[in-house]
Amino acid sequence: MNIEELKKKFLVDTDVAKERFEDLLANMLQHCVVDKKGTVHINDAKMGALKKVKLVLAARYLASKLDGAISASVTAAEITTSTGLPDKQVHARAKDAVDSKFAVTVKPGTYLAVPHKIEPFLDSLQPPAAKK
Repeated sequence: MNIEELKKKFLVDTDVAKERFEDLLANMLQHCVVDKKGTVHINDAKMGALKKVKLVLAARYLASKLDGAISASVTAAEITTSTGLPDKQVHARAKDAVDSKFAVTVKPGTYLAVPHKIEPFLDSLQPPAAKK
């Protein structure tokens, strides 16, 4: 291939990013919704604690891209509200998310999902209806 053919394949329309974002949102809707206050409502109550924490972090990140009033960073207290997990367990699972490079600590007790980790995480989840 010559440079012009490679350029056409490599430099894409901004619609590609929009389509990927739409796909992420569609995938996210299988697992949760976010209200206007930023509280994440998880569909699968039986989901494991670490997955719940990661889901809250991912959902808030995506919600912040749709509504500037919703912060992408999430406090431990907000994770507790969204997951129903005890505070100590939230801190431990949030630390696990940070240790696995899924999230970063913005300041003590406040976390932010790493954007490029969201899609693989969502792909790893089965929708609640698909579980047996």
